[in-house]
Amino acid sequence: DSIIGLDSLVLALNYTTLYGDSNSVQSFKVYEISPTSEFRDSSIGYLINHPSFDVTDLVGEKNNVVFNTLNDSLVYLKLKDTIKTVNELRIPMSTALGLKLMNLDTTIYKTDSAFNANFKGFAIKADQGSAIKKALAYFKLANSSSTTKMTFYYRRTKNGVPDTTTTDFVYRRSANANLINRDIAGTPYESKLLNGQGNQEELYLQTSPGSYALLKIPGLATMNNRLIYKATLTTDRIAGLEDN
Repeated sequence: DSIIGLDSLVLALNYTTLYGDSNSVQSFKVYEISPTSEFRDSSIGYLINHPSFDVTDLVGEKNNVVFNTLNDSLVYLKLKDTIKTVNELRIPMSTALGLKLMNLDTTIYKTDSAFNANFKGFAIKADQGSAIKKALAYFKLANSSSTTKMTFYYRRTKNGVPDTTTTDFVYRRSANANLINRDIAGTPYESKLLNGQGNQEELYLQTSPGSYALLKIPGLATMNNRLIYKATLTTDRIAGLEDN
């Protein structure tokens, strides 16, 4: 009852490393996972045979993040204090989401099952319209340094006087999923798959959950018995679309 109003809401993610081109420039969108979603956590990641989980409202976004700045030092104000940190991505969130969480009845917060029935969590997605999509960034959710958290900036009455304060919700344990969908539309890989030919000069291989190819060498079947000390398969890498 002492809360006067919510000023802002920030989701901070603890950045660890990246894979790919550090010059990537990508935008992040944060959605609320649909209450009807069959979202399930897995210790080995979100399996590709699980159905994709649905999302509802856009509740936060950070646009045009330059990946080579993710590990830079960051300075921001927290009330009257100047905070200096590093390896942190800060995403402004919708105050409507903050008010929704603040207005939930206290009984909903008493058990995990009750809370999960009313709030499934966040889906953080790389925006399809990002400027340069050439890398994956990795973030640690549950951590001892309390870097990954959601911070409420709000006003309340303290000793009869309005006061500005904050509350951090730190992710000590978290259910999470990494769902990566590859879109090969318009690529040479797609054209090779769709042309119906079994004998091709080019093979396209991707890491898990990726692709595989069957390689057959007809001449081996006609060879007579012999002792082979070493056999080597030599291939040439084909230049990619973005190899310049």
